[in-house]
Amino acid sequence: MVLSSPPCFQNEASTIEPENWQPSLEHLTLDSTLADLSLFDCSVAASLCGADLCVLFDQMPLLPGAVLMRDRETVGIISRRSFFKQMSKQYAVDLFSQRPIAELLDYARAPMLVLPIEASIVSAARASLARPPKFLYEPIVVDAGIRWNGRDRCHRYYLIDVHQLLIAQSRIHELTKQLLEQQTKAHAIQMEKMASLGRSIAGIAHEIRNPVNCIHGNMQFLETYFEGLNELIDAYDQGCDTEEIDDVKAEIEFDFLREDLPSILQTLRVSSSRMRDIVESLRSFARVGTGKRQPFSVHTCLDSSLLILSSRFKAGIALEKDYSSTPLESLGYSGQISQVFLNLIANALDALCYSDAPRPNPTVTIVTELADDGSIIVKIRDNGPGIPESIRGRIFEDFFTTKSEEIGTGMGLAIVHQIVTENHGGRISFRTDASWGTEFEVCLPGLP
Repeated sequence: MVLSSPPCFQNEASTIEPENWQPSLEHLTLDSTLADLSLFDCSVAASLCGADLCVLFDQMPLLPGAVLMRDRETVGIISRRSFFKQMSKQYAVDLFSQRPIAELLDYARAPMLVLPIEASIVSAARASLARPPKFLYEPIVVDAGIRWNGRDRCHRYYLIDVHQLLIAQSRIHELTKQLLEQQTKAHAIQMEKMASLGRSIAGIAHEIRNPVNCIHGNMQFLETYFEGLNELIDAYDQGCDTEEIDDVKAEIEFDFLREDLPSILQTLRVSSSRMRDIVESLRSFARVGTGKRQPFSVHTCLDSSLLILSSRFKAGIALEKDYSSTPLESLGYSGQISQVFLNLIANALDALCYSDAPRPNPTVTIVTELADDGSIIVKIRDNGPGIPESIRGRIFEDFFTTKSEEIGTGMGLAIVHQIVTENHGGRISFRTDASWGTEFEVCLPGLP
C-alpha cells in the first residue's frame, strides 16, 4: 500500500517510510478540502486472510485501516483499532488468521462514514465528530470518484485518519483566528484614521474654503471680462471703424482687462491646485490600505499629512523641514504611513498647544535621511515640555492617553507602533527631555 495525495495520482506507485512521514499543514487555507490532505490508498480484496492483513498493519504502523473490495465495489472497512481488538479475543487468531477478512466484518463492522474528496476540512471534521462516541476514532472513507486504473475505470476510495483530520481542523481554526485578528486590527486602524480626520475637519474645511472663496469671488470679474470681449468681437464682426472700436475698448477698459485677466487665471489655477492637493491628500489618507503593498514616497506622505494639519501651524507654531535630497521610497501602504506621520505631527502640535508652560518660538522639526544600510529614517521633533518619566513606558499601550476625550482616543500611538513594526517591518523609538522636548524616530525599510 502507498500513501498518495489526491487528486494527483501519478505518485501512487511510489513508496515511503511511514515512520518518517509527518503530514505538512502549512499549505492549508480556509477553503482547503480533503484533497489537500495526505490520504491512505489501502484497498484490499475482501478475500484477503486475516494473517496477511496483520502483516500489512505491522509493515505500515500509520495505516488507519483497510477498505475491503469485492468485484470493484466496497463492502466495508475495517480499522486497525477494530481489527486488533477482535484478534485479541480468545480463539480469534485461530478463527480468522486463515479466513477471509470479510468474515471478520460480521464481528468488527462499524458504520462507514463516506465523504467526497471535495468536502471541506471543516465540514468533514464536523461530520466525524457527529458520530457516536464508540465510533469516533474510526477512519473516514474518502470517495475520489471514478478513476482510470490502467485500461479500466474503477471507483477509488481512500482512508484518512481522524487524528490527522482534527489536526488539520485546528490549523484551519488557527488561520481563522489570524484572519479575524487582522480584520480587527485593520478596522481599528481605519477607525483611528477617521477619528484623526474628525479632529482635523474644522481646519481642513477652512483650508478648502479659502481657495473656494477665491474662485467664487473671481467668477464675477471673469463674467464681466467675457461680456466685454464679446462686445469687442461683435464690433469687429460688424465692420465698425477704428473710432467706434476704440470707444468699445475704452468702455470695457480693454488695457486693464488684458493686464488683469492673466492674473485672475493664475489665481484660479493656484486655488484649484490647492483644492486638488487637499482632496488628494484626504483620499490618500482615508484609503483603507489592506490591499497589495506598493512603493510609496515618504516625502509625499509627509507633505500630505502636513497639508491636512496646515491650519494648526497658523497658531504661531513654526515648521522646519530638512528633507533628504535623495528621494526616499519604501514598500507598503501609503495611507497607513500618512496616518503614522499625521498622528506624530498632531501629537507634537498638541504638546506645544496644550502645554502648561508655553515655550518661546514653538517649533515642529521634521528631518529625513537615508541610513548607511539603506533604511529610511524620519525624525519628528517638538520643543515642548517633553514626556514625563512616569509614563514613558506606557505611551505605546492601547487606550493609554493623557489627553481629554475631545483630543485623544488613546489608540493613536499604539496603532502607529503596529503600522510601523508589524505592517511594514520597521522600528519606532523616541527620546525626550524636559529641557528640549520630544523626538520620535521612525525607521522604514528602503526599496531594494
